[in-house]
Amino acid sequence: MKKNVLLILFLVTSFFSNAQWYYLNSDCAYDNVRWVQSSGNERNYLKFKISFGSKDLKEKYYYDQLSFLAEMRVFYSDTNSNSCPWDENSDGSTSFKGEKSTVSVKLMKDTNVVDIIVDDKEYADGENRDLLRDLIKNYNSFPVDAQLGGGYSLLFSLRIEDNSGYYISFDKTVNAKSSEFTIGRGSEVIYPEENSIINTLTPTIKWEALNPTTDYRAVIYKITEPATFSWSSSTGVVNGAIYDSNNITSLEKEIPSNILEHNTTYGVLIINTINGFRFGKPSTFTTGSELSIVDEEFQKQLSVFPNPANSLINVSFNNSLNIHKLLIFDINGRFIKSKKSGSFKKMNISDLTSGVYFLKIENSENKSAVFRIVKN
Repeated sequence: MKKNVLLILFLVTSFFSNAQWYYLNSDCAYDNVRWVQSSGNERNYLKFKISFGSKDLKEKYYYDQLSFLAEMRVFYSDTNSNSCPWDENSDGSTSFKGEKSTVSVKLMKDTNVVDIIVDDKEYADGENRDLLRDLIKNYNSFPVDAQLGGGYSLLFSLRIEDNSGYYISFDKTVNAKSSEFTIGRGSEVIYPEENSIINTLTPTIKWEALNPTTDYRAVIYKITEPATFSWSSSTGVVNGAIYDSNNITSLEKEIPSNILEHNTTYGVLIINTINGFRFGKPSTFTTGSELSIVDEEFQKQLSVFPNPANSLINVSFNNSLNIHKLLIFDINGRFIKSKKSGSFKKMNISDLTSGVYFLKIENSENKSAVFRIVKN
């Protein structure tokens, strides 16, 4: 059965373990079940129609990922319609409600049942038409061992029983299957950990591998209020990023120097591609203060004396370290003064009042060391 399809994106944040569902959406799904009405032995066709929402939902952002399921109706008609969409009002069709109806919805992968979303719930057409939609919306047990990728669909089954005597007694099951869609999710950031504070301005971002992801893309942006960052999963266009690795196949990427700043909160988004669709899950981290960013190996190659000192602090280092800046901060981390030229092997502190200070030493490779000093 061929159907015209329309791509609709639903971004799931609260269900399905942060999965995103891409629906290849048709106007309806249907099946015909022929049965015999007792009055005049007329042959009729019982039809099961599912409306999958309106086309103006395209590329919008949703939390209730299955609210696109507009309605589910049952009709009978003299016409054996094999087209979709099927207009129940165009061929003398009449709404039908059997004596007892139950509905089930299964999550399918190709021809295999992955999970039962709705299991034989009583269904009444008309006043309870939203029942099925609400049941699916609240589904939150997507199997953790289910494979990401394409080939998924929803199989709707409606069992209708009637022994009222108006019809010849029957027990029929009508099946209708949605178009196939892809289930995927964004790769989890492993480092930096969510909401962590890091003491480096050149971190190596690391993330988990997802199968069958074909490539990854690391994007860094500042967390601002109001937000200035956005991205489109349909086009891949990113706005407001301060760093973009573009597509790579590795599972880590070192952020170059001069990208991050001290005392700033950033978002990192790993965009991955599954079955031709883009997915992304954001994470946040914060960089520490200037005094917290220390290269331990670099610091081991430096020494500061005397300490305590009255007027001059001496700094001992090998010239190959390319020292290019000395900075003084007070006990609260406030910047006091700096030295950016001349000899970096001495720092005059005679103008400082007595107390505890921090001396920060930086080189041309953005490595830094911090020493606690005391001014007599």
